[in-house]
Amino acid sequence: MVNTAAIKKYDELKHSGDETDARYLARLLRLGILPTGANLPAKHREVRGLARKRMSLARSGTSHILAVENTTARRSGLRITSNQVKHPDRALID
Repeated sequence: MVNTAAIKKYDELKHSGDETDARYLARLLRLGILPTGANLPAKHREVRGLARKRMSLARSGTSHILAVENTTARRSGLRITSNQVKHPDRALID
C-alpha cells in the first residue's frame, strides 16, 4: 500500500490525471523510493483512534482554558492561571 501523504508531487509535472499519476507512481516503484504504508489490525486501529481522540480533546481543553485566561485578562485586567480556571474560588467568580 502506498503512503500518499509521504509522496511529494513532482513540481515540474506538465500533465495531471490518472494515467500520468500512474506513470509517476510506477517510476517511483521502479526506483525503489515509493513510500509504503501499513494496514494495522482492527484492534490496533481502535487503540490508535482512541489515542488520537484523547490528544484532540486535550488540545481542545487547553484551547478553552487559554480562551478563558485571555478573556478575563482583557475584560478585567486580572491575570489568572490555568489552575485558577480549572478550580475557581468564590472570590474570583464574584
